[in-house]
Amino acid sequence: MKNSRRAFIARAATALAATAASPFLAESANAAFTSTQRGYVAGKYALELDGIMGGWLDSVDGGALSGPGGQAITITCGPDMSKSFYDWIKASFAGTSPRKDGAIITADYNYKEISRTTFFKAALTEVAFPALDAASKDAAKMSVKFGPESLKVDLSNKGKSISGGGVNAMVQKKWLPSNFRLTIGGLDCRYVNKIEAITWAGGRGSDLIVSVAASHAGDFVAWQKKPATKSGTLDYLEPNLATVFFSLGFGDLGIANVVPPSDPRVGIPRVKASMSYRNLTLTKTPA
Repeated sequence: MKNSRRAFIARAATALAATAASPFLAESANAAFTSTQRGYVAGKYALELDGIMGGWLDSVDGGALSGPGGQAITITCGPDMSKSFYDWIKASFAGTSPRKDGAIITADYNYKEISRTTFFKAALTEVAFPALDAASKDAAKMSVKFGPESLKVDLSNKGKSISGGGVNAMVQKKWLPSNFRLTIGGLDCRYVNKIEAITWAGGRGSDLIVSVAASHAGDFVAWQKKPATKSGTLDYLEPNLATVFFSLGFGDLGIANVVPPSDPRVGIPRVKASMSYRNLTLTKTPA
């Protein structure tokens, strides 16, 4: 009995500590030890934007109600998000920096609301697309960070079913880092097997860095010798390798560096090519 009581107190302390760090973590922890029902399971979150369901999330971090810089929220998700979510990213890439009102909703096993943290006038500050690898079988996730001007925790809708926005929590498409297609004008990109994560922050995107078999890297080497701007497209594909989840467009793409294999005797020799660009666009979305 004493051990059980100690364990309960320890769990309670964890929940109280989580309250200061993040209202999302706090609510999940609280539900986990105050209810024996199957319905209270930590880690079910939904995004709402301007009153409309924006999609289900894999994780939520941040969102503290006090402290300097503590209100920034980072979410991770798959591709099954709403049109308004992707429009927010598109507009941010275009430099208009739209601010959104919305909420992060914590839900139970039956997709009923436990609590919500409402945010006001939030602007996107970072969008990170996953690294791609032709040999990977892990699930791909993207992360989005935004900073609201203020937050408020609301329990008034507790028990309400979460639905709407054309986003079905029961039907989530499979997204793999191995399913991609890179196209750059005049280059043979069929033998690109890896692409490093691409992150947009501070109004610009990180370099496009790819690995390509050395035996098929001639186009990249020739491009470095005779630099010229090109356009490029990176398609994130569904498992059928034909249907596009969404695409990133690279405008004024230029070659920055081509690094030969460190040891051509080990495995398949691969060249790493780094490219910079002026414009990053989201050119197609699944919603």
